[in-house]
This record gives sequence, structure tokens and C-alpha cells, in this order.
Amino acid sequence: MIGEDFSDDSVLNALLEDATYQHFILYPSEQSLCLSQLAGERSDSTKKTRLILLDG
Repeated sequence: MIGEDFSDDSVLNALLEDATYQHFILYPSEQSLCLSQLAGERSDSTKKTRLILLDG
């Protein structure tokens, strides 16, 4: 997907509404957290993981 505002994107919103997945957004930032640490702390073992990569 290419764009800046996905508020009305039905495909993305359907993916995000899928409660069987735990969602993580990956992007570079000074406040970024290590994904492996975050996943370990907030992991829900009953859910699959979905990664969303913001690449600008």
C-alpha cells in the first residue's frame, strides 16, 4: 500500500480489526522499542503476529 492516510482504507482496517492477530507497527524513531523485547512483554500466545512496516 502506498499513501499517507489510511483511515478509510477498507483492506487495512479489516486487517487491523482481526482479533486473532496481535499487531505491531515498525518504523524508525528516537522513541522506538526493540521488537523482541516488546513482543516478549506484551505477547499473547493465543494470537498470531502481524507486522506493519512504515517505510518513508
